[in-house]
Amino acid sequence: MLIPDVRIGTSSWRFDDWKGAFYTAKSGDELAFYARRFSTVEIDSTWYFTPRKSVVESWRERVPDDFRFAAKVPRAITHDKNLIDCQSEIDEFLRVMENLGEKRGPLLFQFPPHWGAPDGEDALRRFLPLLPRNDNWQFAWEFRHASWFSERIANLLHEYSMCWTLADFGKGIAQPFVTTDWTYIRWLGDRYDETLAPYNSLKLDKTGEEYWWRDFINEAPVKEVWGYFNNHWAGFSPQSALDFSKQLGLPPRLIPEPPSEQGTLF
Repeated sequence: MLIPDVRIGTSSWRFDDWKGAFYTAKSGDELAFYARRFSTVEIDSTWYFTPRKSVVESWRERVPDDFRFAAKVPRAITHDKNLIDCQSEIDEFLRVMENLGEKRGPLLFQFPPHWGAPDGEDALRRFLPLLPRNDNWQFAWEFRHASWFSERIANLLHEYSMCWTLADFGKGIAQPFVTTDWTYIRWLGDRYDETLAPYNSLKLDKTGEEYWWRDFINEAPVKEVWGYFNNHWAGFSPQSALDFSKQLGLPPRLIPEPPSEQGTLF
């Protein structure tokens, strides 16, 4: 059985409700503070637009060498154009994200729940050849409409070395397709569950569901696992990520804070 390299983090690192519960007045740079406790994060802001090169370079420079960023592909590609006539948009996004260098993890294509295979499969087949196919890039695909969940689509992703994203909205997943030698998992929960706000403490006990995922990860025929918790999973994603990491037997990540600069008399 393979022993996968597992990275567990959260979907984004910036939430106002984390202040006091995760970040304190002494935390300083929130991204740098986060990266001393987790080895990866999923960037949510890139879903809205492609960031500036300088912003991406800033992210890269503020985290340790072993930290990795996953990032959502912009909605202009996945939602507005549904993969049609967006060569320039994906080229621009990849060009900017190259500036993460070795700290770049997978890029996530997240599609809307109303977009189904009958409308989108042809577009998907035309789009896949536009992406680079080498070890420097990893792409994960999250389909939400039930019509995508088929061996035919899974085989298509496998043919292009693309990863099927396993997204759990709090009710399990229909089919745990594994299309590459790595897997990408998102614990999303129910965003309409009003009992989970504000996100300042763990509201729900999701231990049973997480036991299933622990066993899946331990038995999956993959070399890498990228996993991200959303606040809607149990109410407070940093605690969810820390608790699940313990379930997997991962050692705690405790990178000391950098020494504060001291003035000199001479």
